[in-house]
Amino acid sequence: MQVTLNPIEAHERSIGEIFSDNYSFEIPPYQRPYAWKKEQASELLSDLLDAMDNTQVSGNIYFLGSIVLIKVPSVPQSRVIDGQQRLTTLTILLSVLRDLTTDPEMRYERRGYIFQKGSPDKGTQDRFRLALRPRDVAFFRKHVQNTDATGNLPDPKSLTGSEGCIVENTLYFREELGKADEARRNKLIAFIVQRCFLVVVAVPTPDAARRIFTVLNARGLDLRPTDILKASLLDRAGGSAEVALAERWEAVEESLGRDKFVELFGHIRMIYERDKPRSALEDGFSKAVPLFEGEADGFLSNLLEPVADAYALLSDPSQIGVQFSADAAKAVRSLQRIDNKDWMPPALLRLWKRTAADKAAVATFLIGLERLAYFLFVTRADINSRMARFAAVMDEFAPRAHVTSVPIGLGLSAQEQADFISALDGPLYRLTRVCRPVLQRLDEALSSGGA
Repeated sequence: MQVTLNPIEAHERSIGEIFSDNYSFEIPPYQRPYAWKKEQASELLSDLLDAMDNTQVSGNIYFLGSIVLIKVPSVPQSRVIDGQQRLTTLTILLSVLRDLTTDPEMRYERRGYIFQKGSPDKGTQDRFRLALRPRDVAFFRKHVQNTDATGNLPDPKSLTGSEGCIVENTLYFREELGKADEARRNKLIAFIVQRCFLVVVAVPTPDAARRIFTVLNARGLDLRPTDILKASLLDRAGGSAEVALAERWEAVEESLGRDKFVELFGHIRMIYERDKPRSALEDGFSKAVPLFEGEADGFLSNLLEPVADAYALLSDPSQIGVQFSADAAKAVRSLQRIDNKDWMPPALLRLWKRTAADKAAVATFLIGLERLAYFLFVTRADINSRMARFAAVMDEFAPRAHVTSVPIGLGLSAQEQADFISALDGPLYRLTRVCRPVLQRLDEALSSGGA
């Protein structure tokens, strides 16, 4: 049987060719937000100016790396799989150079790098050459891509996320290029358009693009395991559902922050797997969590969003106190001081599965979980012992189908209680990581009249 492979094309293109009618760039909803800071924008501008000024070293060219697109040959539509940060920053830079141009004819010509004017003769329509993710499209057009937009920008301190990065970098380019005379700016834009190059890697199908996306991630690009999982989930959802689901996903990610969001996925995996992970998160998550492989909306509605709510609640002991009890709030505050997060999956699972009648039971659970976690912490149990014990805690109130007899979970045996007391009576001051949290917990108990 003959196997037909999807062709992958790779060509070197000048920036003038990139920002032309040959390409219509679109950032898919599953891509992470624009995230380049002033540091990266400054490095780009510095490198461009250095290559332009030192032609004996640069050879009068500058290579900007590669971008990966889903693109059919001879069709301009191009979904950006890798390269969003560079394409967006170059668009900001070209927009600033356009707005600083004083000659009306040159200004209109430079508008063409940002915006394609439709032509009935060519069969083309009006469009911006780069469309950011649906959540960012309108903001980017208003404050960057429209003519004169970069001269009237909002205060970046009032903005967060991608909007803050966009405005911060636009202001930086305006300030730096405003110091140069027009001749130098003209020289720079000619150098960018004619002498700067990207390698464009184009594949015709989402499946091929996803394979490249995963390989690039494994080779160290600034992508997270959750970016890979997001791409898989939204690609399966497809169609009109993709944008709405991406917005819900990103709302959770933005509310927690990217690092905690990845951490949350690790905890969700542990809730289901209840064993030491033996594969990367992006590979093992779908195998461990059946809901992820089901309907995309169901995963978000029935798992990700409610568990993220529980995670946010655990991050705010004052709300634990309001919803459950002051002692439960002390327990959570105390848990946050220890040097591992292995207690988090059972805490998340208990909060996720709670009912309106469970307030007292949840408070009791959190207080018991603190005692168990500190027993393991003070006696310096290794990671395998901790994970097995917290898995047993989850099996006590949400047993797995194959578990017939559950070992002791939340409670402490008589021997464990004796070991705990012995460790607390031992040389705590020699255990740097242990001493401080234990003393803080003791101080809290004494100050509240509890001891």
